[in-house]
Amino acid sequence: MKKSYLFLLPIILMLTILFCQNKTNEVTKTYTSRMDSVDFSMALLEAVNATDSASLSLLNQVYMPKAYSSFWFKNASQFFQRVNLLDSFLQKAPEHGLTAERFDAQKIRTLLAKTDTTNIDYKQLAQLEILLTRSYFKYCSSLEYGCYNPVKLYPNDYFIAMQQPDSAFISRIFSNSDSLVHYLKDVQPVSREYKNLQAELQNMKRLSDSTFKPIPLMPGKEQIKFKIKHPSIPLIARRLMLSGELPFHAKWDSVYTRFDDRILKALNQFRAKNNLIQDNEIGNQTINALNTDFKTRYKIVAINLERSRWKPEKLITNKFAHVNVADMTLRAMRGDTLVHSMRVCVGKPPKHKTPMLYGKMYEVVLNPTWTVPSSIIVNEISHRMTYDPGYLSRNNMKVYKNREEVSAYSVPWGSISKSYQPYVIVQDAGPGNSLGRIKFNFSNPFNVYLHDTNAKSVFQQHYRAVSHGCVRVEKPLELAFFCMNDIDSTNKKQVSKRTILKDQILYSIGREPLTRAGREYVDSVARGKKLSRVELNPGVAVLLDYKTCFTGIKGDVQYCNDHYKMDSLLISKLRP
Repeated sequence: MKKSYLFLLPIILMLTILFCQNKTNEVTKTYTSRMDSVDFSMALLEAVNATDSASLSLLNQVYMPKAYSSFWFKNASQFFQRVNLLDSFLQKAPEHGLTAERFDAQKIRTLLAKTDTTNIDYKQLAQLEILLTRSYFKYCSSLEYGCYNPVKLYPNDYFIAMQQPDSAFISRIFSNSDSLVHYLKDVQPVSREYKNLQAELQNMKRLSDSTFKPIPLMPGKEQIKFKIKHPSIPLIARRLMLSGELPFHAKWDSVYTRFDDRILKALNQFRAKNNLIQDNEIGNQTINALNTDFKTRYKIVAINLERSRWKPEKLITNKFAHVNVADMTLRAMRGDTLVHSMRVCVGKPPKHKTPMLYGKMYEVVLNPTWTVPSSIIVNEISHRMTYDPGYLSRNNMKVYKNREEVSAYSVPWGSISKSYQPYVIVQDAGPGNSLGRIKFNFSNPFNVYLHDTNAKSVFQQHYRAVSHGCVRVEKPLELAFFCMNDIDSTNKKQVSKRTILKDQILYSIGREPLTRAGREYVDSVARGKKLSRVELNPGVAVLLDYKTCFTGIKGDVQYCNDHYKMDSLLISKLRP
């Protein structure tokens, strides 16, 4: 038995209120035909089978369980309400750094406007049904998981398996058309990080039409000195007034002519937000940052909103270490609470970039040895040994071939190459070891790890993309204590045991125990024995990712340099 719907009021409202291009046109149309559900289902099935393979999989998952009945026309009296609701969310896509046209908003309006209200065209209605469904799915999945999978977008950099829309997600958002508003709201990201970036996005949008004269670059390595007059100071002041670091003054070009305390204070606020060195001189690095226009800033915020929508398949635990490779910092977190923050060194581009990874830290190694990677032997050590034969012995390194130690002087270093490299070089443990005193192992396929270093001065450098791919941490002891298994702080026995373990770690890396109980334990029980490792159970999540715009530790939005040049590809794809 065929089921029919009277299809009158929704189409009239749709054409005359929401999608009418001429708002003064008061033409009223009537719809005299009746919609036959069987004919519509046949037209929909034919239209679904004619779509591309990617859409075919989605549409079959949506419509096959429903015997190809309509999701949007199911209740004719509410059709206008549903489409209007979807359209209202699509028009707000710019709040997420996206465009409404990414979700075919205008195509939907155009097809609706072409709908013939005097005769049912089932083929046309089926096309409209599919367009609405694809738009709705694309919007929901983009907000829930991101528009792009970074593993596919950056196959040589991202190795974090990301959540993707699956059959359960499709079933959830298409389970009940009457609950459309619930699903559209449910996919909206609500994290503090995301909300902060949204606010920054709106700020950049507000400033996007603001123009300022570019500040000329300084010749060579010259800098603008503090307290002096310089023709670029008024231009710098104008730029700082636009972004709010400097109070507005109508006569800025005559009031701000000298690099004085007012300019310095405002400039250092700008530098802090943009991860720049704060000093009392102005060089080209600061000038380049000031010259970045607000439209470009808008795009940078937009793509980092996209990065914030990416979700690792393995959920981040309450306790985790987060390394922002772009910002070259590490945050030890408990939920949303920052426990420790420290600088890190990451891989030097382009050959030694640190990969984006997720893993579980399973042990802390004390006084590690360092097995030198074969690539370093081929590309660096073999060349160094040809003119500095004492290099290995000075750095406490031993050479092995077929598991037998050999003299470094017997090795034909000039013959070492990618095709001929039979040697293993191991650096002894100790204060001079390149890995320092502490190494943090976490599960990943690249033998990447976090570690201490014997070259502490590197953390004073502003640019710290200097390693061969691993992550050097500024405060390894604080990180080690953070990673230790959690205890009940009200249990005196557990607290005492933890205190002694910390002192054992200190003693093992050549530091004095801090407590009396620790010293007594080391003297009477350990008897000089040192720990070699501390197992972590259940372990600590480690996330290495890349964000060039993010929330700082004080809650303010900050920017950093894109030293791996990963922003441009995402901007070209997202087109914010």
